[in-house]
Amino acid sequence: MRSHLYNISFEVVTIIRRVCLQLNGALTIGTLDGANIEMMEEMGKENIFIFGMNVEEVEALKAKGYDAKTYYDSNPELKMCIDQIQNGFFSPQNPAEFQHIVDVLLKWDRFLLLADYDDYIKCQEKVNETYLVCVDNATVDIFV
Repeated sequence: MRSHLYNISFEVVTIIRRVCLQLNGALTIGTLDGANIEMMEEMGKENIFIFGMNVEEVEALKAKGYDAKTYYDSNPELKMCIDQIQNGFFSPQNPAEFQHIVDVLLKWDRFLLLADYDDYIKCQEKVNETYLVCVDNATVDIFV
């Protein structure tokens, strides 16, 4: 029971945080799960950037057998990013510092993160374009 209440509380806090960001003009990007579904229903599809697989696609990929290494090997940009993490590019004083991230991504990726990578990049480009349009259209008063 306590765990269930914690999960509900966590979801409520997550929704409140995201809605506050949205109300303040944040460009929200996420997968179609959890709080993002509820937010999309409330704010409309046109006000949130959704990427990745839907439930049916996730189930189909799991049934087929998800292999993170396939995505790693087939995407040079993704491979470079993971290799940089693994080789200590971001932690030269301690090259093994983030090895656990690589292990999770390549060995125990229960969230199928690498399968959504390409779609995430495309969606992030849309977010960037939208942001630039918003900045271009904004009027700013500068007081000297």
